[in-house]
Amino acid sequence: MFRNTIGLSLFALFSTLFSLPVIAEDGHSIAEKLVKTQPCTAGLTVDQFFDQMLSHTHRDLGWRVFAVDEGFWVERVFMVSKGAEMRYRWLVPNNSTEDPLPVNERAQNLCSE
Repeated sequence: MFRNTIGLSLFALFSTLFSLPVIAEDGHSIAEKLVKTQPCTAGLTVDQFFDQMLSHTHRDLGWRVFAVDEGFWVERVFMVSKGAEMRYRWLVPNNSTEDPLPVNERAQNLCSE
C-alpha cells in the first residue's frame, strides 16, 4: 500500500511538471506584440488598423523585427509599386516600460489622424 502511494504521488508530480506549457517569449516577439497592441485610431490597435486600412490596397510584406543596441526596431512594410516600399518603424527600448517610440514620420503620423 505504501509503495503504491509513493508511486502515484511521483506519477502525479511528474505529470504536472511535464505538462506545464512553456510561456517564455523572446525579445523579438515581445517587441512585436508591444507595437501591434498599441492603441490607434477609432479604437483600433496598430495591427488592426493595418489589417483594415492598408493591407487591402497594398501588398503586405509583413512585420519585421531587428535587434539594435537601444532595443528592437519593429517595422511593418508594404509594397506600393514594383520597387517602392512603404515602411512604418518603431523603437522598443531595452528594459523599458515606455510605449514603443515611432522612429519615422509614417509611424509618427499613423495614429494621429
